[in-house]
Amino acid sequence: MTTVLYLLLGQVLLGGLDNFLHHEFTERLRARPEARCELALHAAREAIYALIFVGIAWFEWRGWYAPLLAGLLLVEIGITIADFLVEDRTRRLPPFERALHTVLAVMIGIILAVLAPVLWHWVRTPTALADVDYGWLSWVFTAAGIAVGLFAIRDAGAALHLGKPDWLRHPIRAAAEPSGRTVLVTGATGFVGSALVRALVERGDRVIALSRHRRRVEYRFGRHAHAIQKLDEIRDSERIDAIVHLAGEPVARPWWTTARRRQIVESRTQLTAELLKLAARLQTKPSVLVSASAVGIYGPTGDVALGERDRTGRGFMAESCRAVEVAALRGQRLGPRVCRMRIGLVLGRHGGILPPLALASRFGFGAVLGDGAQWFSWIHVDDLVRLLQFAIDDARVAGPINATAPEPVTQRTLADALARAVNRPRVLRAPALALRTMLGSMADLLLTGQRVHPSVALRHAFEFRYPTLGAALPDLVAKPGPKAAQAGCAVHFNDECPICSREIAHYRRIAENRAAPVTFHPIGAAPDALARYGLGRADIERRLCATDADGNLLVGADAFIAIYANLPGYRRLAAFLGRPIPRAMADFWYEAIAVPALARFNRVRRRRALAIGTAKEAPQ
Repeated sequence: MTTVLYLLLGQVLLGGLDNFLHHEFTERLRARPEARCELALHAAREAIYALIFVGIAWFEWRGWYAPLLAGLLLVEIGITIADFLVEDRTRRLPPFERALHTVLAVMIGIILAVLAPVLWHWVRTPTALADVDYGWLSWVFTAAGIAVGLFAIRDAGAALHLGKPDWLRHPIRAAAEPSGRTVLVTGATGFVGSALVRALVERGDRVIALSRHRRRVEYRFGRHAHAIQKLDEIRDSERIDAIVHLAGEPVARPWWTTARRRQIVESRTQLTAELLKLAARLQTKPSVLVSASAVGIYGPTGDVALGERDRTGRGFMAESCRAVEVAALRGQRLGPRVCRMRIGLVLGRHGGILPPLALASRFGFGAVLGDGAQWFSWIHVDDLVRLLQFAIDDARVAGPINATAPEPVTQRTLADALARAVNRPRVLRAPALALRTMLGSMADLLLTGQRVHPSVALRHAFEFRYPTLGAALPDLVAKPGPKAAQAGCAVHFNDECPICSREIAHYRRIAENRAAPVTFHPIGAAPDALARYGLGRADIERRLCATDADGNLLVGADAFIAIYANLPGYRRLAAFLGRPIPRAMADFWYEAIAVPALARFNRVRRRRALAIGTAKEAPQ
């Protein structure tokens, strides 16, 4: 049995490498709606492994327990095969991940071959879970079982989270009147692209989102954006007023091999060329092309302050940014303004580099990188979105535009400010040699920098809401409070569901008796009441919705919290559910249990009503 444990230990190590390197770091499955099925399979497999690891660490599975253990392993193999099929259908596996999966599959076969005689011996003994102790191996597998079990819970939660679209979890309120503008956005589902699309919709623009994954666009924006996978889907007669090009292979991944460098550049320049071909064939030409570049175009420059008129530098980042800008400049032949946005380090609560840095600081792992003297030219994501809109709207703006805050900081200053913002000390330092060993030449992104000034933006009177790091960090790292305040809300519910109607009738009586600022609106009376938020009748039939006094939409558990916050006798419950852990538990109960159960109940009720009606109408 010791041989089996050693083989399983190798399986654990390789599986952990696959999980952290691919699922968490490079592929980021928990952020991909198309990976929901894969995450659910991972959760099931990890739950089985957790049971097996702890079970074999301390017990011999004798008698009828032996077939049970064999059955668990066979189920795991079935889940793994299903996982392979789902992965091939939903994403393109990197070569190393595919090779790693092959090795893991071979190893599980070897483990089964070695384990078979042990199971045969156990099955011929009396049924019992006999105590056993393999020394340090038992404790290692206990720890592995606990860790894998936690990952099972995490992946199951992620699969559940992806079941509720992002545009319902964070609703978008479209402008009451359309602006008449149409904006084509590439990279629309990325960190910056998502924020930009939301802002454009909220001001009344029509957005066409180009993405390789149509489902990802629908998950992010629902009916608020028109998703396309190829530019050929756009007709020549389509009117597009502006093109914002944000797409490109992510730069912040380790080991810039020759192939990866080529991919980083070509993913941007080739799509730029395709966008220019589109602009050329459109009957109405776009008035502006806004193309994303980066402050890396200036190269490592030390303490020298840089504006848009300064020369570009040397190195891979500078050369790749130059290639992107040269490709974009070819668009001037077609007539539109070309704005080359030289974007700095983007700080945002829901993406980019800040969340992992803030998490590390909260656990006391915030660190100075190298000597910490390198400059970080940063910008708050809200200011970047406003600056992109400014470039779209203002006909005076063209050419290179430094998209950075007016006050850049050194990396040491950023690390210290972030540690203060989360009330933790900053004591660690990551040597430059260690970073270069782990990340290769990509470490230049962290160890070198530029001191960039947004001269063009300031010259055209653009106002930064977050000009200093001291103004930005409190907004970005402060823990959000409860979503619902005691300021009133309007509740929209499915009046055709008897269970929902009885629940709402209870709250309505309390609101009327206590003069609480809560109103209730059945979907049957106003099916298009929430059309501005992209919601139709089917959406409100499935989930409870509410709007607060500021017009913000609250869906599902958040809608219940809004009701509780405004009803006397329920406000303590609202405060409790507004905390992170109870909030997550309430969301789990509502999305995983209440919504599917009520949907099924209403489907069955409708079918029965239809059958009864059909029977009554049938001739006797």
